[in-house]
Order: sequence, then C-alpha cells, then structure tokens
Amino acid sequence: VKGKIVKLPYLLKSFLGYRNFAMMDEKGEYLAKANSLWSLLDMTTGKPVVVNEAMHKGYTIDEKLDMNYAPRKIAVPEGGVTEEMIVVKKHHLDTNHHVNNGQYVNIAMEYLPDDFVIRQMRAEYKKQAFLDDILYPYVVPVENGYVISLRDEEGKPYVSVEFLQKL
Repeated sequence: VKGKIVKLPYLLKSFLGYRNFAMMDEKGEYLAKANSLWSLLDMTTGKPVVVNEAMHKGYTIDEKLDMNYAPRKIAVPEGGVTEEMIVVKKHHLDTNHHVNNGQYVNIAMEYLPDDFVIRQMRAEYKKQAFLDDILYPYVVPVENGYVISLRDEEGKPYVSVEFLQKL
C-alpha cells in the first residue's frame, strides 16, 4: 500500500503554530489524523517569539481537518503510582541537547500493559529535560487508558501523555 503523510499548517497566531498531520492510503482516504500545537522560540534566549510577516509568507495555510479535537491540557488525576526513576542518557537527546519528544512518548509507553492496543495518544510537553536529569514516571489508570506523567523531583511534569486503548 503506497499512501502519503501530509503536514497541514492551519493557523499561525502570536507565538504559536497549529498544524494537522494525516496519513492517507493510495486512494486518498484518511488512515489517521493528528493535531499539534507548536511554540516558536528564540534559540538563544529560549523565550517565545511572535510570528512575523516573513514567517507568515513562508507557510501555506491549509483548512483545519474535520476531526475531534481533544483539549490542549491533559488532566493528571490523583491516585497514581510513582515508578522507579529514569536518568536521562545521551540516547534520549536530540540535536538541541534535550530529550526528544518521541523519546518521552517511548519512555511513557514502557508503563502500558503488554496487551494494551493504543487507539489515541496525546502529549502535553511542559519543559525540557537534559542529560543526567531524573524523570519520575507517575502512572494513573483512567477510563479506557492511562495517563503517564514524567516528572521532576518536585513533582512538576516534563510531559504528560494520555493513552486511550482500542475498544
């Protein structure tokens, strides 16, 4: 099956970029749809930067995909279990020298039951983790899934990931 993956920016606002992603089959039918929200940061200061006119001109703005849009924030309920800490190693890092977003998700997936089939995944990234930082996985069962929050020693999340299972 030869299909395609498309990136569809649909809004640039303030220091945020909203983008849909989709996987399509060879007939153009959607196999999966995703939504993402990106922050534009100044690489030297790490602070948000407002999208300027040149940036607007650099993107073709598409229509927002017709799909269910989950809330931006992921609620992390009480009653979970804090698992054994994880020390951030070089293989977790990306070219910006912080934990790669995909690595966070891979780490969180380690706490799902072996027979868990993922239907939907959402991640809310809060702050960057660097080499030798310590992640404390906090795992909470929720209706039809799990919320896994990778936290610092003070309990503040680096990321919270929600996994819902296929029913």
